[in-house]
Amino acid sequence: MLVASPMQADAARAECSRPKPDRICQAQPGPRRAGKAGPAPARVRRAGFTLLEVLLALTLVALLVGAGVIALASLRTGRQLEEGAWRFETMLRMARADAARHGRRLRLRFDGEGGAWQVLWESDPIARPGLFDDYASCVWRDSVPEGLVRVVRCELQGPSAYQTLVLQGAREPAAGAVALDAVTFYPDGSCDAAEIELADRDGKDARTAVIAIDGLTGTVTRQILTPTEMDERGGA
Repeated sequence: MLVASPMQADAARAECSRPKPDRICQAQPGPRRAGKAGPAPARVRRAGFTLLEVLLALTLVALLVGAGVIALASLRTGRQLEEGAWRFETMLRMARADAARHGRRLRLRFDGEGGAWQVLWESDPIARPGLFDDYASCVWRDSVPEGLVRVVRCELQGPSAYQTLVLQGAREPAAGAVALDAVTFYPDGSCDAAEIELADRDGKDARTAVIAIDGLTGTVTRQILTPTEMDERGGA
């Protein structure tokens, strides 16, 4: 058994009486393992549409579509008369050009009841003067606007380059009837002076297209008039 010397005992007591600092171990974050996902993000709830909101949206779309269809129908009705009047004016110019090109008289005749239009020409003015046949070689027949407008009045006016020939083609309307005179075009480029009124074929447009033909020069003018303007024009 070993016995400590007095010096060793004093050193041991001094070592025990020395204050020892407290050791605090702090855990250091270690390296994150590869492939380990972090905390999942919080889910955000998105509010959907209710059945009532969907029905209201569909109703609004249906109203907008219906309004668009009505607007397009009105636009088409207005364009039908204008396009028909423009094509009718073009038809008059083509008839005038063909009469000068062939050296034959051409005639446009209108049927008030059935609405049919006839394009005629004097095929043999020497052997059969004054007799008009169907103008079968007409290349612009498909451009005739029969499906767009109808002639409600065609009245010959004066003066004309061929007044005697005009009187042959003119017809006196019966009492209360509307004049539907035939319009003749001549080889020298002139034609019958006439005023022609056109209406929408479907009857949905209340306006009237008025076509005026100058017999001496063959000049054609066109205007679209409302019912009020037509009344004022008739009373003038």
